[in-house]
Amino acid sequence: MKIQATSIAIGNRAYLITGPSGFGKSSLALSLIRNGAYLISDDVTIVDDQVAYAPKDYRGWLEVRGVGLISGFPVCAKALIAGIIELVPSKPDRIPSDENRQIGNQKFPLFRIWNRDMNGADKVMVIDRMIQGKLRKE
Repeated sequence: MKIQATSIAIGNRAYLITGPSGFGKSSLALSLIRNGAYLISDDVTIVDDQVAYAPKDYRGWLEVRGVGLISGFPVCAKALIAGIIELVPSKPDRIPSDENRQIGNQKFPLFRIWNRDMNGADKVMVIDRMIQGKLRKE
C-alpha cells in the first residue's frame, strides 16, 4: 500500500515520517541523514506488511526545498518499520500517552513531534534508542 510519508532507516529499523505537505518531512529526514540515517523514500513510501520501501521512481531522491530533487544520499532499499513519527502543527503533550497507528493489518508505535521543533532529529534518535531498549520511558 502506498502512503504519503518520507521514510528513513536507522540501523535496520525504518521510521515513517508523516504530516501534511510542507510540514518538514524531508527536512527532518535530511537532518537524520546528517546524523547517520539512510534514506528509504521521500514523500511516498510503500508499506508491505511491516516493511517500508520506495516506489521505483522515488528511489534515492530527496526533495530539498529551495534547492531541488537531489540524489546521492546514503540509501537503504527496505527495512522493517519500527515506528511512525507524525509532524504536528502545535507542541504535543509534554508526557504523552502511548499510541499506535494502524497501517493495513499492522499497528506501529506513534510519536508526535512539533513540525517547528529544532531538536526533531535528536528526538527521533531518542525514540530509536527507546525502541532498541537502550533507554526507558517512565
